[in-house]
Amino acid sequence: MAAFQMTDSQQVSCTLGYTDRRGNPTGPPPGATAPQWLVDTPAVLTLAPAADGQSCVVTAAGPLGTATVSVKVTDAQGNPLASGSLDFTIVGGAPSQMVVTPGTPTEQP
Repeated sequence: MAAFQMTDSQQVSCTLGYTDRRGNPTGPPPGATAPQWLVDTPAVLTLAPAADGQSCVVTAAGPLGTATVSVKVTDAQGNPLASGSLDFTIVGGAPSQMVVTPGTPTEQP
């Protein structure tokens, strides 16, 4: 699956769904704790999970780059029950300002 792309000024709400090993929809695993959301590059993305962990707002932090958001559920003993991930690519947005850069000054003729 291709990386999800958004600009450096955007955010997106991600929600969880569960599937079995054949890709059929199912509910959360029995005995699962609240999902834990993680990002491998917090300089690129920030996360704001919902209180129940079933959704998370993913926000571009500013710098361009790539990051992976992962989510997992465990049982009460910390044993993994299910997990998933999504790769993000953060690109520049539309121009909103101009930057004027002076050259090197020279003597007038």
